[in-house]
Amino acid sequence: MNVYSFGTVLSVQNLFNIQVDRCPTGSGVTARIAVQYARQQIGLHQLRVFEQGLVGSKFTAQAVKDTKCGDFDAVHVEVAGHAYYTGKCTFSVEKDDPFREGFLLK
Repeated sequence: MNVYSFGTVLSVQNLFNIQVDRCPTGSGVTARIAVQYARQQIGLHQLRVFEQGLVGSKFTAQAVKDTKCGDFDAVHVEVAGHAYYTGKCTFSVEKDDPFREGFLLK
């Protein structure tokens, strides 16, 4: 559950029930800020701290700008912190892929 609090958010990211991430993850932090902003639990430029509960890695994040994504309300989120990567992957998209720009689930 994504319960809002004024304090630091402690978390552990469980990946496929076989490993945990040692940082709060930028995509997860971004999503939580966007949801909290949409629910009017936080305002623009309200800094939140996210800490990975096992090793103490910290990210900060804040909603910085209202925007639109097509017809939908959206928000730009700024995330800061430091994490180390242990691998690298390359994605490619074919020119005739009908979903090369992505898709929306409703």
